[in-house]
Amino acid sequence: MQLREEKNMLCKACNAENKPTSKFCYSCGRELTNIVDLSDSVELTRSYGVTPTKKTIIIDEKPKKNPKQNLLYFGMGVLVVIVIVLSYIVLQSPKGGEQNPGLQSDQNNLNSQVNEYTPNNVAEPDSTPIKDDYIMSKINDYFSVYSKCNFDGNIERYLELFTDPSFMNKKMMNKGAIRTMVSKFFIQNSTINHYFQDLTAYSKTTGEFIVYLKEHQETIRNSDSKLSNITAYKRFVLVEGNYQLVCKEMNVLSTSYN
Repeated sequence: MQLREEKNMLCKACNAENKPTSKFCYSCGRELTNIVDLSDSVELTRSYGVTPTKKTIIIDEKPKKNPKQNLLYFGMGVLVVIVIVLSYIVLQSPKGGEQNPGLQSDQNNLNSQVNEYTPNNVAEPDSTPIKDDYIMSKINDYFSVYSKCNFDGNIERYLELFTDPSFMNKKMMNKGAIRTMVSKFFIQNSTINHYFQDLTAYSKTTGEFIVYLKEHQETIRNSDSKLSNITAYKRFVLVEGNYQLVCKEMNVLSTSYN
């Protein structure tokens, strides 16, 4: 604590001289307080060995509030709010036992429909069950390539399996839209098991092949290694392409998660 006469108020923190009427040091910003009349403060003379003749000003070392420090506190408060919001979002996300319906390659728009079709109710107007081994081999080859594309994450080969445009759950999509949808899936997930079963095929007088089957796909999410096992019952409409069968329409009839 520094004692100075009224005319020469000296800041102890930075030794800058200040006017007697100053409340804060003009140099360092410290607060200058507690003007004391020495006639009422004999103890000050005893304590500091000063014989006063005028008002003596006690210069405290109490610092002025630092704007940078206030900014730091504000930033910390914002950070705490962000952490709380993120924690809430995480708590509201699907739990470990719940399945994410966006984990299959054609799933963003394809898993939303469930209709009256079941494996025992697949009769098509103007169609007959396919018994020709050659046609059945071509159909099986199509789904073999389809499955391999899911394993390999081969987007371009996958696109070759569809007409342009194609209908996905009654929604027309060109190959650009299909590429975007499938690319997102392959970036987020890896397929560790994929196969088809319970295939039933019909031939129509228009030359189309109607195929009903179950698609099983087991995936692992790349971000957190979460496993998902999906079974989708689907209806494909296949037509002859340049060198293979291609799909002009695909519908998800039902979906289950194991």
